[in-house]
Amino acid sequence: MYEVDDEVIIKIEIPGVPKEDISLTLDDRQLIIRGTRGNPLEKLGLIYHQMEINYGEFERILMLPPGVDTKNIKAELKEKEGFLYITISKKE
Repeated sequence: MYEVDDEVIIKIEIPGVPKEDISLTLDDRQLIIRGTRGNPLEKLGLIYHQMEINYGEFERILMLPPGVDTKNIKAELKEKEGFLYITISKKE
């Protein structure tokens, strides 16, 4: 999470998670990000010796800084990059 002149930007790395499997909830100044990363190889019945990708459900709770306009929030998933960008305007 970082701040520029007129907005706060949150950049979250979530490769392999389609936008329909991501939810954002705003509760006062808490931003709750939930999602599910499915394992496409799970149905193949493979025996894993090592895995460095986490699959399943995830949740992150971020406390937004004071002075943000929680009524003016946008989210954009750039699937090719594997990043979710959330921008929140600052109050004037």
